[in-house]
Amino acid sequence: MPPHLDRKQRWLWAAIRIRCALLPDEPRLIPHYLAEADALVRRARIPAWEAYWRAAELLASTAADRALPNHWRHLCLDHLHHPMAQLAGCAFSPQQKARLAALRWRIANLDLSSSFQLDSPDPPFD
Repeated sequence: MPPHLDRKQRWLWAAIRIRCALLPDEPRLIPHYLAEADALVRRARIPAWEAYWRAAELLASTAADRALPNHWRHLCLDHLHHPMAQLAGCAFSPQQKARLAALRWRIANLDLSSSFQLDSPDPPFD
């Protein structure tokens, strides 16, 4: 990661690395990303709802992406509890509560089918 990036830029860069599974054998990347979100919220660089919403969306979308390795998808799912708990504490408006309920439903109904295999004789799309 380039050293000249500020904290928010590092957080956004970590999000790209998570979403694209650029370092799927580096499980510490996800807790580091969540710790950066906490630090940004504490320093009032980003509102709590926005930070934790982005984190939860990122992890849920990554967990649902069958193009990524299974172990990475499950690792993202394992770490969803933190941003979801934080969102529950900062969802005050009816719109935020509705968005949180929709995200909870989406996570509860995630399709965790095996990832696509590049050497599979079957096409990845039905």
